[in-house]
Amino acid sequence: MCAGQGHDLPLALFLDKASTSDFVASLHTVERLRKELLTEVMQSETKMESMSLDAGHDGEAIYDYLVGHGITPIIPLAKEAPATHPKRSDVALSKRSVPLCPGGCEMAFHGQSASGYQVFVCPVKAKQLQRCPLAPPDYPLYLCRPIEKFAPTLSIQVQESLRLFPPLPRNHPKFKELYANRSGCERSFSMKKERFDLEQAKHRRKSFWLIRLHLMAVLQHALAWISKEDKQAFVNSLFDGKEERKAA
Repeated sequence: MCAGQGHDLPLALFLDKASTSDFVASLHTVERLRKELLTEVMQSETKMESMSLDAGHDGEAIYDYLVGHGITPIIPLAKEAPATHPKRSDVALSKRSVPLCPGGCEMAFHGQSASGYQVFVCPVKAKQLQRCPLAPPDYPLYLCRPIEKFAPTLSIQVQESLRLFPPLPRNHPKFKELYANRSGCERSFSMKKERFDLEQAKHRRKSFWLIRLHLMAVLQHALAWISKEDKQAFVNSLFDGKEERKAA
């Protein structure tokens, strides 16, 4: 599902057995969709850049698969991160696995190097905090490393744990923005159930349900295409003015 510009549009629809967990079904669906997008018709037009999933998908295998195929995982941690880096006890981590500065605040993401290292810098100098937590009451402009432009800085090798250190850190504004789109799935499902009366169908075959779902998905896309069009002008364009000539 793709959410944006006020529309929640389904991209891939599959029906799995009730015994199949979301953890497994999600990867199967992404793999099928990814292969579809790699066809000659689609590869130059569409690309999966990110995928937002709930904490139930917080597993190393998910991160390895997505990052390995150039997709940025937007997944919150199911459990709090360890207090320190698994291999570097001197690096303190927040509950959502973001490195902490000497003052105990989450550091600001400052990009990733070509060698696969994430760079984090002072949150005050990066304009994410107005005041250093170590600043005394009578000196609000205090900085622990005043001479250096972004210090204190820290480099983290992403491959040490993609789950703890995903390509887009969990405190980045873009992470919050992309994760908010995840609710579009619920809105898309609700539209099928309420507006298109999905639950009123009495099919017994899986294939019939799948066909019905795809027809509803086509309608959702069609409604998005014409949402900004003048209704009468759109109808006229479909009939190429035939209705007006007939009425005359």
